[in-house]
Amino acid sequence: MLHIILAESPLELIPKSILKHKVIRKYAKKRGKKPEECLLDSNFHHVAMKSLEDFNRRGRPDIVHVTLLYLLSSIPNKEDKLRVYVHTLNDEVIFIEPGTRLPRSYNRFIGLIEQVMVEGKTPNNLLFKEDIDIKELISRINPDCIILMDEKGENDLKFLISALKKANPCIIIGAFPHGKFKKSYEFADKRISLYREALDTLAVAGKVLCLYESVL
Repeated sequence: MLHIILAESPLELIPKSILKHKVIRKYAKKRGKKPEECLLDSNFHHVAMKSLEDFNRRGRPDIVHVTLLYLLSSIPNKEDKLRVYVHTLNDEVIFIEPGTRLPRSYNRFIGLIEQVMVEGKTPNNLLFKEDIDIKELISRINPDCIILMDEKGENDLKFLISALKKANPCIIIGAFPHGKFKKSYEFADKRISLYREALDTLAVAGKVLCLYESVL
């Protein structure tokens, strides 16, 4: 069973510090929601976000959306050989039950994640959230090998393939748009790079999954 963690994902409800910003209030009113129940999204909140720390790493639910659509529609997932988790920078983890079919519509996806972030789960419990850090998640998975996909790591596909052949490997992929990992991943067995430059989350997930399919 392959476990993929989308780490430090830019999913969060709108922070308290910008709830009263006119851009936020207008957006919430248009959607018929309270500002504090809306997901931060740089597509709509860029002006208000400029006062936030690390604003260029935040408010990108689209990265998570496209990557999850790819992973959950993959052959390993259909064969029940894949588990996917979304870890946020605020140390929350969204668990996704096998067989979950996410909305392809971005707006519907946003609504679904907002429900999870506010209520802790969806009505059918296919997605649910827990306030745990990535170390606790790793402890629960109890993998036999942990690989951190990092542009500063070693270009060692041989090691990655050997890890994917194990019974219970775990691959950690950063899901943020810019910069380096903020958390410490000293527990990883190895940091591996696929290319000399940073790649999009979807590109990394795609390469890992292709390699995994080749060893199944």
